[in-house]
Amino acid sequence: LYTCKRTGRRLIRIMTLSMRVTDNPAEVYRGADLGVLAAVLIRSAIWDAAGSQKNDYDPESVKGNEGSSGRISTLQTSRDIAVDTCVEILSCYRLYTSAKKSPPAQLVLPESLQLLPLLILSLRKSSLLRPALAKGLGYAQSPSPTCDDRCFQQHYAMNVSPAVATLLVHPNVYCLTSMESSDGTMYTPSPVDMKNRSMGSSDEVDYEPYIRLPHPIHPSMSCLNDDGIHLIDDGFSLYLLVGNRVSGEKRNQLFATTNSNTSHNSDCLDISTTSDFGEKVGNIIHQLRTFHESRFTYAPLVVLSDSLDSTVHSHTPTENAIESSSNNSYEGILLNLLVDDPTSHEKGYVDFLCSLHRQIRNKVMSETYAETHGGF
Repeated sequence: LYTCKRTGRRLIRIMTLSMRVTDNPAEVYRGADLGVLAAVLIRSAIWDAAGSQKNDYDPESVKGNEGSSGRISTLQTSRDIAVDTCVEILSCYRLYTSAKKSPPAQLVLPESLQLLPLLILSLRKSSLLRPALAKGLGYAQSPSPTCDDRCFQQHYAMNVSPAVATLLVHPNVYCLTSMESSDGTMYTPSPVDMKNRSMGSSDEVDYEPYIRLPHPIHPSMSCLNDDGIHLIDDGFSLYLLVGNRVSGEKRNQLFATTNSNTSHNSDCLDISTTSDFGEKVGNIIHQLRTFHESRFTYAPLVVLSDSLDSTVHSHTPTENAIESSSNNSYEGILLNLLVDDPTSHEKGYVDFLCSLHRQIRNKVMSETYAETHGGF
């Protein structure tokens, strides 16, 4: 146990033994786990945003951003480092695997890291790193996210589990009005269903019953319909987005009004348990809340709808109790959740891929030239 002279932090010195895992770089990429990598990248990005040392990053690229303590603390720097890390990972794949035989104009991604560029772009757009944008009209503008919201999410993200790391920056969106008949129902896998699993069929965990979930769709405004009901899961909360053109019959199948013992509100909104549609939605919500044991908190259910009375809240202790979001925060919440859409400070996914490809190609060309000519 000692104190670092450079940072003043109390550290524990641990002596470790370096052992070679493999001498084939392709095996490293083949065995890469996107969830684990996402957790590492998210924690590193937050640490960089909180304040990294000058010599941890090029000081010339962030000249003028360092404080009197010699520490760099900007969200823009952290976003740039995340992209540089992605370029480094994918460039090494092109240089040291069979992908080096591919045409230079082709963007080649390892099979296990196909979603790495999307993860990096979503991280840049998430509330963890994106700039605070003003929301509201007139003089009553407030930043989004607020300082408290950003600190709250960064606090949990520093201890994020690989099981929910990608969910933290890229929410899952489910369309509930186009579910298959088996979605939202209990299912118990059989040995025949599990024969293609990598784990042994004798593992009892594989045979535990679970609720079937709908196939997720892209978190983009283009995938949301005014006549549809969508469930959005960002790892912290569950948002029930009810379109303006959803029929009254469908609303009655989804919601139920119950009595509350509180004096200030006698009518409470809850998920219906008497209709088949409401029961399936309730099962899906229960599965999302209990599937990941490493969830940060118990996910509340928040309704996003212009046509619902924003003063109706649920004060009952039921599992599917509902909180209604006011119309003022409706736009800000969607801005945080729909990370596939371009924003005023970030490119769309296609433009980001093109920019990423150019950086990878330039780095590969410079590394190849250095190896051929023995350095610059």
